[in-house]
Amino acid sequence: MENICSQCGVTIADAQILYTAQGAAICINCNLQGEIKQSERRAAANVHHSAWSAFGVGFVARSILLLIILLAVLLVVFIRHRAG
Repeated sequence: MENICSQCGVTIADAQILYTAQGAAICINCNLQGEIKQSERRAAANVHHSAWSAFGVGFVARSILLLIILLAVLLVVFIRHRAG
């Protein structure tokens, strides 16, 4: 039986045939290209998530800094009020 790659049309030997998740026969080159594309999508998603994580950490750090400054100002006002 002759196996043909469903993506590029190359004839595939029985020992080298691979299948997609949908069950279509593909050659090793098309399988590798698919894995590379999947890895690139995963890497792009990781960069996207890293950017949002950095934004979140920056927002929290800024909020904490503003809270510390506010508490310091209130402490100074309280000390001056008690002294005067």
